[in-house]
Amino acid sequence: LTEELQSVLLSVQAMDDRPELQLPHLYNALSLLHVTLGEGSWVGLYCSTGSELLLGPFQGTPACERIAFGKGVVGACFSRGETIAVPDVHQFPGYICCDEAAASEICVPIKSGNKTLAILDIDLPYKYDYTEEISLFEKIANRLASFIE
Repeated sequence: LTEELQSVLLSVQAMDDRPELQLPHLYNALSLLHVTLGEGSWVGLYCSTGSELLLGPFQGTPACERIAFGKGVVGACFSRGETIAVPDVHQFPGYICCDEAAASEICVPIKSGNKTLAILDIDLPYKYDYTEEISLFEKIANRLASFIE
């Protein structure tokens, strides 16, 4: 998976910075991740409104539309301002089940300076620890920030 994610990162980094392409770039980046992670994966953004997180662009099955700060893996990631990788979602206290097929999850904050704009949320239908890929997901999220600002 590491080599495939490195390829996604290169593709996302190669996207230009034209303002009119910010949303198309987001959709394409999420699609690249979804295809790379395979059948049954879910990849999307939860965007901060200042009072909660709302579902943004995504690839996969329907998802929870609103998540409170501090709740579930997504809300905890936002509140802590750091990446959270959960190899088995059923072991995460307060886990919010939006898709019963999800078995593992990684959430990465997308930041502008110190402000968290959104959360990159990735679910896989099997237990997975993400350890080797965390830095790649963080680099991808860092690039996505330029398409959200």
